[in-house]
Amino acid sequence: MRWDYAAPVTERYNRMVNLLVSSDFSAIATVDAGQAALIHPDRNNLGPRLGFAWRPLTKGSLVVRGGYGIYYNTSVYSIIASNMAQQPPFAQSLSVSSSTANPLSIQTGFLAASTQTLTSTYAIDPNYRIGYAQTWNLTVQRDLPLSMFGTIGYLGTKGTRLDQQFIPNSVAPGAPVSVFPNNYIYESSNGNSIYHAAQFQLNRRFHSGFMWRGSYQFSKSIDNAGTGGRGQGNTPVAQNWLDLSAERGLSSFDARHNLSLQLQYSTGMGMGGGTLINGWKGELMKDWTIAANVSVRSGTPFTVIVGGNRSQVSGTAVGNTLRADATGLPVDVTGMLFNTATFAEPLAGDWGTAGRNTIPGPTTFSLDGSLGRVFRFGERRSADLQFQAQNLLNRVTITNWGTVLGSSTYGLATGAAGMRKITINLRFRF
Repeated sequence: MRWDYAAPVTERYNRMVNLLVSSDFSAIATVDAGQAALIHPDRNNLGPRLGFAWRPLTKGSLVVRGGYGIYYNTSVYSIIASNMAQQPPFAQSLSVSSSTANPLSIQTGFLAASTQTLTSTYAIDPNYRIGYAQTWNLTVQRDLPLSMFGTIGYLGTKGTRLDQQFIPNSVAPGAPVSVFPNNYIYESSNGNSIYHAAQFQLNRRFHSGFMWRGSYQFSKSIDNAGTGGRGQGNTPVAQNWLDLSAERGLSSFDARHNLSLQLQYSTGMGMGGGTLINGWKGELMKDWTIAANVSVRSGTPFTVIVGGNRSQVSGTAVGNTLRADATGLPVDVTGMLFNTATFAEPLAGDWGTAGRNTIPGPTTFSLDGSLGRVFRFGERRSADLQFQAQNLLNRVTITNWGTVLGSSTYGLATGAAGMRKITINLRFRF
């Protein structure tokens, strides 16, 4: 049993700001400066952890293992404090352009900014609670012939009280709106996630200079508080704060299939090692190691968004989080990553009907390899020569796609992973 406690971060001179928000988000006010803690501490963080290993047959190789644990994200307070510290009146950003007639100088400095009633752009629930993950697993392992052993397992993780951000704008239909409306980001701990994975492994122990390991994982992750995927960058802001259930979708890191194969072969090693070949040919063949790593992985999903301000009132828009409308047309189309006609711009003032991360990314394939040898000079000195190759087949792997509806790059590849890279290393040991 563990108890994890992290106090909310404070600043020596209390130079942090939060917004005091009414329960219906219809009114806000800045919290008076001088309060040491703007968030109530969370002390109810008990984390039980349990694990077991069981061998059903005393003389058999079958082993069953399992475990359960709760893990808390106690580091989140540092990020929150950084956001609260970068707000007026303690932090302010100005963009001033100089003219040739009246240039700016160090002596004259900058003119004071005009006073505004409320300029903070970030708020957090004072009753914010630290998020935690429940993780459980069960594996069955058994020895197999030919120096092999296999493992079948299940892994599950449930995230609770995760970060969820949205932009509240509580304006009743038909009610007047402020002449100078301004939005702000509100952070709460109402997010959640669920992850399930089936795992399979087949290993060959190092024997006769050869070993290999193959693994396959079938998994799925869903959340309502993660990032929006490659189409949305790293902006975890909800589209419609009055319909947070619409944020539930595939996680931005969800990769349904993951297959990998690792191989390694080594010839005779060490001063006393050798191969079946005698003489100088045997010496030439010893101390070599060749390895390869093959990976085939499903692509992570992404979201099609609409650029610009689609609201009918300036200042009330949700930037970079407004999703497109789903037209009902099939997503898959020959010769393209996805059918661009599947999505359309929503009407002004309406929310997009397409979900988060509804487009699966393309499958990725990679082959990396290495070749090395140890040259020995007596028992105390040696030189290691190694050649390493990444993306050995020089395949193009697309990493970014144009996902902003109406842009010139919409539906096109906009970025790729690195091409073939070969590295040579030489190390002398003495």
